[in-house]
Amino acid sequence: MPLVFGLATMALSAAALSQTTFNGPAGTTAIFPTSINAGGDVAGYYFDSDGSHGFVLYASASSVTPFSLYACDGCASSLDVWSINSSAMIVGDGYFPAGSDSAKAFVCAAPCTTVTEIDPANSGVVSAPAINDNGVVTGATSAEHSPSRAYGYVRSAAGVITKFQAPNPSATVTTLITQPTVINSAGVIAGSYLDSSNAYHVFKRSVTRQITSYDIPATVTNMVVTGINSRGEIVGHYYDGANNHGFIITDVKKQLSITTFDFPGATGTAPSFVNSAGTIVGYYYVGSGPLQAFQLDSKGNFTNLNIAGATTTVAMSINDTGSVTGFYVDSTGNYHGFIL
Repeated sequence: MPLVFGLATMALSAAALSQTTFNGPAGTTAIFPTSINAGGDVAGYYFDSDGSHGFVLYASASSVTPFSLYACDGCASSLDVWSINSSAMIVGDGYFPAGSDSAKAFVCAAPCTTVTEIDPANSGVVSAPAINDNGVVTGATSAEHSPSRAYGYVRSAAGVITKFQAPNPSATVTTLITQPTVINSAGVIAGSYLDSSNAYHVFKRSVTRQITSYDIPATVTNMVVTGINSRGEIVGHYYDGANNHGFIITDVKKQLSITTFDFPGATGTAPSFVNSAGTIVGYYYVGSGPLQAFQLDSKGNFTNLNIAGATTTVAMSINDTGSVTGFYVDSTGNYHGFIL
């Protein structure tokens, strides 16, 4: 069973914090801010009747700057925007180049009037969930002729792409899918991988390309790694067949700690990100209730970040100054982005 990590739950709502609310362009049906950089710029994606599109909200602006990438004739936009670094470089995926039937990843300088396609050799679908402040990108790519396998890759700021695979767990169990999802300022990459026995593991890839594997001390039927900070702390959530639960892995100077946790009283908990101070944000739920946002500091104190009047609140990212971004749904069903 997951531990209830922390000493207390602070009865502090987002209404008690400084709050900025923003919306997508006219016609937006849903908006999902996914990343906030050190300067307070926010990136994400939104939906309208023509598909999904990217946006950037500059810290100095009061409204979002939208962008769409239509590479193939007649294609609906299907962009997912996942990360923005301190230089306002954006990465995402769901980009269909002309003549391709596989979605590729992209990197661009906000507001993405031009993009650079990320397409490792012999690849099918390509994802790009993370970029660090040095412009290094990581993600996963499926094998072009073997969809059941996927490999990790790292793309240098100069555009050099290196594929990698998490090591096989044993002589009889092989790695099938390697899924990098986060990268820190030093270039350390973390993610999850699935082996041929259907077991999930966490991995960390050092800047010297050494890969370390970790196992969560619980029943795991699915897993997502969602953050790694400058101290190398890894956060994410796993599914045990019934609900989601959070975890944090610290492995510094041969001192390993793997802790699972839930927001107090919650049925499920899903961390979204962790900053350099070790502050985690994410969301939780109770039973079949709506998603609610939380913050967990490095001392184990939980804070409720729910927006007043919202039916759903999700915290997606936190930067090193403590600014949090995410989205909420109001009582009429409309989506809004927020910064706290």
